[in-house]
Amino acid sequence: MFGTGELKVLEKATQIAEEVTTDHFSLSSRDWARSPFFVDTVSRTNRSINCPQNVFAHLVYFGKDPGKKNFPRERNGYYKIFVNDPKIIDWLKNRPGYGLLPLLTYVMTHELVHIARFLRFHCHPLTNIKDKEEEVVHELTYNILKPVKMDGLYPILEYFNNSERRFSHANL
Repeated sequence: MFGTGELKVLEKATQIAEEVTTDHFSLSSRDWARSPFFVDTVSRTNRSINCPQNVFAHLVYFGKDPGKKNFPRERNGYYKIFVNDPKIIDWLKNRPGYGLLPLLTYVMTHELVHIARFLRFHCHPLTNIKDKEEEVVHELTYNILKPVKMDGLYPILEYFNNSERRFSHANL
């Protein structure tokens, strides 16, 4: 379970992820307002969510049918990113060369790229091409984060750039 320190790192990673994703997709504050996102950890949530054990984060949509195109000003619903903190802690314990901030920055950017693609291209995980969408999102996440200067980020990018590893973490 994340403590106070890890939650602060998660907040910083989320800020970085939001900034780089916003820049990459040229999103406005209006875009995020139409489909806002909230972040919580699996351990802290009071809800019984169905978060797969093998993922670092689980993106859940609450609201209107995301497959239907709504009026531009209409709020569609919201997204909640459940960060699987036990999985992340366990993963890092087994990989002492990797850091929490770079990993969470990758994870949060990955999830925000999904949301940005839902906003821009109306592609949604309810489609039957979920594996293909995951590949596209991994590639975009890699390209978005590659220019970011952060200690320990390059090894994380290289870890997830391996196609076999990407497939094993298909639902990052």
